[in-house]
Amino acid sequence: MIMIRDLFLHLKSLIWCLNKNGDRYNLKMILDSLNARHIPESIQMTPLGRNLTYLIHELSTRGGVQPLLKTLRKIRSSETGQKTPEGEIELGQYLQTTRDLDELPPGTFGVISFLGPIMRGLFYLEDRGLVEKPVTLSQVRVLPGTTIE
Repeated sequence: MIMIRDLFLHLKSLIWCLNKNGDRYNLKMILDSLNARHIPESIQMTPLGRNLTYLIHELSTRGGVQPLLKTLRKIRSSETGQKTPEGEIELGQYLQTTRDLDELPPGTFGVISFLGPIMRGLFYLEDRGLVEKPVTLSQVRVLPGTTIE
């Protein structure tokens, strides 16, 4: 069984870093590494290399790499943050569903994977792996902080 807290910490880190420091990260190399399930030797011992190694290891057998690739391909067209009546939200922040959302039961954790006219969240289901869904603030809670409790 996958450790949800650890998985989302790694997803949050990757999405947040691409959001905040996208110029420092080679998105094509990240996509190629995830697609090939191989990390270039030059970055294996870096925080990014360890992050990708973890994600590949955890998601490869659980159907999660392809949804992650699809999400990351859109990241450059996402807004980095949005002001909402509840406060400002950022790409990569944690989410938790508050009601049934198609196959996502209440309490399912995720991260904000896209901000624009439609917000999207990347969620994990034990039987399906990662799934990305359009969400509204009435369907999810945005969680502050850096860990899921």
